[in-house]
Amino acid sequence: MIWGLVAAALAGTVPADRIRPALVGIDTPDRYSVWRAQHGLPPDDPVCEVAWSSTALLCFRVWEGEQRRFVHASDLAAWGATAGELHDLVTRAAEAHLAAATLEPVTGSSSTYLQLLDGDGWSAVGVLRPDLVAARLGGGPVRMSAPVQGALLAWRAEGEELDRIMAIGVKEIHDRGPQAVSPHVWQWDGKVWLPFGEAVPATP
Repeated sequence: MIWGLVAAALAGTVPADRIRPALVGIDTPDRYSVWRAQHGLPPDDPVCEVAWSSTALLCFRVWEGEQRRFVHASDLAAWGATAGELHDLVTRAAEAHLAAATLEPVTGSSSTYLQLLDGDGWSAVGVLRPDLVAARLGGGPVRMSAPVQGALLAWRAEGEELDRIMAIGVKEIHDRGPQAVSPHVWQWDGKVWLPFGEAVPATP
């Protein structure tokens, strides 16, 4: 009887140490639903929220053994949790992971940009704590982009030339893929996210 009560309690607990954030393309939930249907799996929506409007989503994943999968709506029901609680959970880990980001030189410039590469999804924390990104860069406003999953690039607003160089780099990384997220660049002004732009080929 005691073992049954322990098992029931564990079944309703969020596995906090196994939850990961993930920045993904805006069409990911639709493509995931198609994938589940093709594999004979019942509908079960991934738990996601808008990161950058019409550009990228922040979803949540969970490790099961040696595999990582999306957190589903059914998981929240089983854990008795909300998407907001998962958001808060990964946000609390942001500072430690952003501390691992590196400042890289911009080729042909005296400027630097912040690069956070993390194959376990933690590159998404820059979107959750842009204030910490700005602090690492010496102040805002800052430009930020996630061209592919696992990569976050950010730089301080220092002029059109730096923006041009970085936006082109973002576009090239996105186009090479794999696991593309978005070629768009967003700006954090200290209060809100604003769309900044995207590098496009020059008109002949």
